[in-house]
Amino acid sequence: TGEMLEGYERILKNLSPFEKVVADLTVKSRELAGYGSLPDTLKSLQELRKDTMEVCKAGTKAAKEADSRKLTLEEVDVAIASVEELWERDGWILALLLNMGQ
Repeated sequence: TGEMLEGYERILKNLSPFEKVVADLTVKSRELAGYGSLPDTLKSLQELRKDTMEVCKAGTKAAKEADSRKLTLEEVDVAIASVEELWERDGWILALLLNMGQ
């Protein structure tokens, strides 16, 4: 997400003065409308990414240590269900970032 913020700043440098003002006002108006600031949104997205990676790593470890193919598949299914649950609960963060420019 730090790369995204740097990318945003890099894009701003290449815009005309008018486009810079429009981009900045768009982000600020979204913040005032209750969508959160860009840095806060990026921080939340980073947390979601971190949580997703932790679930995937734990699922991979459990599957690797399973005693049979059946247990391995069950561990994979549990990990997939956990990731789906996580993204159903917190996936709105990505939608918020994607919609920020609208």
